[in-house]
Amino acid sequence: MQVSIAIKITAPILWVIVIGSIIFAVTMQRNTQQEMEQSIRIQADHIARGIDDLLYARTDPTESALTSQLDGHLFTAMHLSYAGKSFDIGSRDPNDTSIDMDLHSFQESNRLCR
Repeated sequence: MQVSIAIKITAPILWVIVIGSIIFAVTMQRNTQQEMEQSIRIQADHIARGIDDLLYARTDPTESALTSQLDGHLFTAMHLSYAGKSFDIGSRDPNDTSIDMDLHSFQESNRLCR
């Protein structure tokens, strides 16, 4: 059985394309998870800073003021406990990923030390 010259040339070229595509895909996706986690953490830090500013400006935050802190971010919900009060903002699906953060207000510490 003879194999034509076209098949002898085409088969190795296809294997090179397939292997090259796999290597390219793995290389491009290597740091994606770390970059996404870093982006989410940065957004969470921005929200925390906004809440810190809000709590520093007023001792009794409103739910609408807290809700506005989520605008423009990927987050859909937040739970905040402050001064014996508990705020649940937005809606959370049990399948969602969550980030737990403790906010330690340097502004509040500075205000108490004056």
